[in-house]
Amino acid sequence: MASRKVGKGIAVMVSVIILLGAAINIAGPTVRDDTQAIPVALSAAISPPINNYTIRAPIRINNNAEFTPQNGVSAGDGSQGSPYIIENWDINGSGYGYCIYVGNTTMHFIVRNCSPHHASGGTASPYYYNRGIILYNVQNGTLDNNNASSNNIAGIYIHYSTGNTIANNTLSFNNIYGISLYNASNNYIDKNTISGSIESGLFLDSNSNGNVIRQNVMTTVVDIFQSTGNMILNNSITNSNVGIVLDQSGNNTVSYNEVSSSQCGICLENSNRTRSFIATYNTQPNVISQNNILNNNWGLRAETVIGNIICQNNFINNTNQAYDNTGTNIWDNGFPSGGNYWSDYTGIDVKSGPLQDQPGSDGIGDTPYTNIQGGAGAKDNYPRMSPFQASPANATFYKIPVTIGWNLISIPLFPISTVLSNVLTDRDVDTTWDRIQWYDTSNTANHWKQYNTGWSASLNDLWIVNQTMGVWINIITVSDSFLNVSGTIANSTSIPLHTGWNMVGYPSLCTNMTVANALWGTGATMVEVFDAAATYKTKVVGPTYIMKPGEGYWVYVPADTIWTVDW
Repeated sequence: MASRKVGKGIAVMVSVIILLGAAINIAGPTVRDDTQAIPVALSAAISPPINNYTIRAPIRINNNAEFTPQNGVSAGDGSQGSPYIIENWDINGSGYGYCIYVGNTTMHFIVRNCSPHHASGGTASPYYYNRGIILYNVQNGTLDNNNASSNNIAGIYIHYSTGNTIANNTLSFNNIYGISLYNASNNYIDKNTISGSIESGLFLDSNSNGNVIRQNVMTTVVDIFQSTGNMILNNSITNSNVGIVLDQSGNNTVSYNEVSSSQCGICLENSNRTRSFIATYNTQPNVISQNNILNNNWGLRAETVIGNIICQNNFINNTNQAYDNTGTNIWDNGFPSGGNYWSDYTGIDVKSGPLQDQPGSDGIGDTPYTNIQGGAGAKDNYPRMSPFQASPANATFYKIPVTIGWNLISIPLFPISTVLSNVLTDRDVDTTWDRIQWYDTSNTANHWKQYNTGWSASLNDLWIVNQTMGVWINIITVSDSFLNVSGTIANSTSIPLHTGWNMVGYPSLCTNMTVANALWGTGATMVEVFDAAATYKTKVVGPTYIMKPGEGYWVYVPADTIWTVDW
């Protein structure tokens, strides 16, 4: 993969001579409106637990064999299709330190419609954590529609556990945390209502990595500490001291949230908080995008942090819109994607283009937004003139076939986050990779960009992957022959093609499009796809080849053009 061999001795021409494409229509600017925020987070009411509880003593299950009727199990055999059911219990944990404890299990189970409350009096781990529901070293658990309240430390606690779902629960007036995770990864926390906790509504602590936090409604902070690769999506947080905190944490995605009426909407920081052991501290950038940040004292504060990507957000009527005391964070996504919408921006839009020096407006302010406090000169070079119409992050999943070794793939969906490690994380958690490579045709000084999990951040130069790109990915473990990725369906994508070879994606789920029809109008003369048996792991395909979602492609064009995929 060290160089692109253009002259391979193979010169199979696509038999259909592809004509120059039609002109691209660029949408005109929208009218500026400072009076309206764009709702992005789920606001529908979450149904409360039913109230036909039966009172019983706390439940302790410490291995797969202890899922028994004596321990509150009413149905199921522990399989995926028939999980064990624990339901409709009212449990007072006063003096026990827990209400429901499940530990060291791999069987499928559901705890639902229970009321765990007043857990207190615990003095030792692992059982006596003073939490309502505890999952310790657990896989395949679901906590659904429970009402956890007035527990001494937390309503729900997830410790050393992976692959669990915590959904539709109501957590109120738990003393310290609503939901707390410690060294717990790849869990789904969805549609919970959290209020009344003193410290955090949701706390991801110390290597709690790769979790999906979405569609929760809360009045207390989402606190991410020394954790990486989490996706915080579509949450509504209001009237909290702080909305979302990323502390000593990298490579997280914060998108489609609404954070309002708080002292600080979103805070990125490296505090002096410590733990008794050294957790993995990820220095890769966080992505903060497509959030509504409104009516806070501080909209967003970035203190002593570098390289974070903060773009395409709506900053509306915050007393202090933003703070950045290093000046090294990225406040726009370049042209034409642009930066953020700022309700106090006073610039005009009569020019267009990368330098904003061409005639005609383009929806981007002609001068940078500079009212980012901190004294480091931070600015948004391409402020938007109207709020973003942020869309809910309703994820679609797609399984890309892969094998051990190098594969040429692409993401057929519009990724919720473009941070490489988030885009290419296997949602089934059973396929892993260690290297990614992409050929950047437009960068003549450095065509090959790379990301290696074993390298320090300073050595990697590929951080962003999106649906327009084909990438080489080196798979090191795979159990089901697929890389399961997520995103939203891309209705239309424009892909710049530069003179020569381009390594591109196929952002479509269409499975009946030929090469000739797909690339008509681009002038492309040669197309190659992945072939594991070939010397360079690619082969030339003809005009009748059917393009496939998830495949990456080499496309050769004799002149710069645009390829629009809108099917």
